[in-house]
Amino acid sequence: MKLVCLLLVLFPSLAFSQKVIDVKKDDANPIRDGLFYVVAGVPFSPAKYVEVVSGTPFFSDDFMPADLLMPDAGEHKNVPVKIDLLSNDIIYKDSLGNELIATSAIRQVALHNKSVGTEIVFINSKFVNPNGQAPPAGWYQLIEQGNASLYKKIHKTIRETRPYNSATTEQTIQTVNKYFIDIAGVFTEIKKPKDLAALLTDKSKEMDAYFSSNKINSKEDDGWQKAVAYYNSLHSR
Repeated sequence: MKLVCLLLVLFPSLAFSQKVIDVKKDDANPIRDGLFYVVAGVPFSPAKYVEVVSGTPFFSDDFMPADLLMPDAGEHKNVPVKIDLLSNDIIYKDSLGNELIATSAIRQVALHNKSVGTEIVFINSKFVNPNGQAPPAGWYQLIEQGNASLYKKIHKTIRETRPYNSATTEQTIQTVNKYFIDIAGVFTEIKKPKDLAALLTDKSKEMDAYFSSNKINSKEDDGWQKAVAYYNSLHSR
């Protein structure tokens, strides 16, 4: 009996069926046990963030249905997922509703935003710039794709403080958005519109006119996305 228990601890995949199930339902019901064999996981404990009093480590505090793209191009659809952008963990639910941290490599997570009918795509840093130097580790949200691709890194940091005369600490999570442009495999952070203009030199005349007529809020997606989309449109004419 002790030997059987030891084998299950050392080789947890032995406890699961080795079939791969592609979930194709439109709802976000918990995934079947077959996915656990492909996307291995360890239990996630909400107690990890019990001392957080402000901010969130997650992209969304609620589980969202998502399509997971694996490094071998295999795909699993409508998996209930949360992205922990502080630890860069992907958390998913098994068939019993247990929350697990994925320990297998995942290439891309496409969250379904059903309220507006769009996808929010996050790509792991290892696969963002396969032909060049990989950016800092983490998940990058793909905002615009084309001759120039725009990414957002939702950067999370945690700060601990101990209130006066208290025996416990309080944690505050702060969020800063950082934007990056990928042009021909060169991945560069952009902080101001002039940073982007300096990189789009092949269409400098048109882009200079665009930036003169359009103000960009460097802290929001919309202005960056429209500028890069306009640049890409110049290449399709």
